[in-house]
Amino acid sequence: MSQTPPGCGPGPGRPQVTGGAVSIEADLGDMRSVAWRLDRSGDTARDLGRQVMHVDGIPLRSSFLSPFTAGAVNLQMQALAYGPRGLHSLGIRIELVARGVRLGAGAYEAVERRRSAAFEALQLSVGVPVVLTVVSGTAVTSVVQSVTEHPASWFTPQGFPREGDPVADVVARFLRGLDATVYANPGIVDLAVAGGRWMLPPGPLEQQAGQLLVLLRTGGLARDDRPLTVTSVPLPQAGKAARSVGAADDPPALGVATDAPGDLSGLLQTQSAIAAPSAAGAAGSRVRVQRVVGGDGQARWVVNIPGTQDWSLGSPTNPSDGPTNLAAVGGVAPRLYAAIAQAVAAAMRSAGVRPGSEPVLLSGHSQGGLVATRLAADPAFRRRFRVTSVLTAGSPVSRVDVPKDVRVLSLEHRSDLVPRLDQKADPDTVNRVRVVLDPSPLPGCAPESVIGVHDSDRYARSAAQQLARGSVRDPQLVLWYLDNDGFLRGRTTTYDFMIRRPPERP
Repeated sequence: MSQTPPGCGPGPGRPQVTGGAVSIEADLGDMRSVAWRLDRSGDTARDLGRQVMHVDGIPLRSSFLSPFTAGAVNLQMQALAYGPRGLHSLGIRIELVARGVRLGAGAYEAVERRRSAAFEALQLSVGVPVVLTVVSGTAVTSVVQSVTEHPASWFTPQGFPREGDPVADVVARFLRGLDATVYANPGIVDLAVAGGRWMLPPGPLEQQAGQLLVLLRTGGLARDDRPLTVTSVPLPQAGKAARSVGAADDPPALGVATDAPGDLSGLLQTQSAIAAPSAAGAAGSRVRVQRVVGGDGQARWVVNIPGTQDWSLGSPTNPSDGPTNLAAVGGVAPRLYAAIAQAVAAAMRSAGVRPGSEPVLLSGHSQGGLVATRLAADPAFRRRFRVTSVLTAGSPVSRVDVPKDVRVLSLEHRSDLVPRLDQKADPDTVNRVRVVLDPSPLPGCAPESVIGVHDSDRYARSAAQQLARGSVRDPQLVLWYLDNDGFLRGRTTTYDFMIRRPPERP
């Protein structure tokens, strides 16, 4: 886990909150709602015009007494109903305005789609040249700095610091320079990914990820053909025996009374805990399921899914691996999805709860957030469990189409590269809120690195410093705490599960 010296927290920058109630979708929804109300008003105006003409006319006796007045009144009634400034004309004008508002919303939506497609095409075309320029420029700068500061080391074998190796000095400078450049300009990652996509067959990113996965599996890599095992295990501090789960007659899962998450920082601290080598390691992927019973007696569930723990492209025993990343990006369901569902069902069975009867919040860091979002959108998982909320931290989830009845809160560090890997801006919709946090240290503190800002523990500290309950001021974050309070505070029982892929047979 990354460490920060005391007093070297983030600078004074505030979280940048987008989406939700201030999203483009919300604005377009408001426009369409206004158009609908205008349509109704136009209909009402025309109905009033027709009703005016059905009002009983002036009595015949009065017409004889004052024929000119009677005629004038009848003319005014006709003008009020059908005249140029009458109710019927007003209704038509209002409906024309409604049509204009509706067309404007559609045009704005179409322009946004074209703008997004054009920007993606631009990235694909300039990605390779820009990235090559940055890399070569950093390399040249590193060589020049090394030669300038230690010229003798390039011509004599003695006298050079750092074990007297000029090549190692250049490599170290290059890595530091590249890290600093990317940290200050994270958009370079967008171009780098676009450049990599240029080498694959044309198509959407999901299709390209799926093609790459098929290619790897054709070569005997990234295999996911062995059923995963799900075992109820004690929490790291508990000392009970593990139990396999799966069938309805299995022993109940091991539940332990623990503290409730409390706030966003608490949820992210759980991510750090289950990802720690002491909690999982290479043996398997630890998933933590928590049942929180609030003061109102209503119970809710929090499912914590870890990030990538094994980057190999083989078939490791830990299924939170590199191939699962590719599968999740490509929209291909890995076996991990079913194993997580099995773990959640086992915890609910142990608590005597019927799956689907109590709301569920899915929480994940990095790959865990991507898997959580995919599960929230998966029809089979949704039929089994009542997912109402998703929390992601440092996850590339912009391309996942989440149902409207699921609220997604996505946390991203400004210089974290991983959320940018899906090559798309976060959907600007009512049910999705994106919070960009600035982890920049205070003056005089050690600079952050692009790897350090992705760490789950770093996200937990940022949440504690900038998103603590009671200190947030943004209306959308205040609303998130109100809507999800039942997941955060109450009597909590925690169940841990180890998900493993059996070793390959010789």
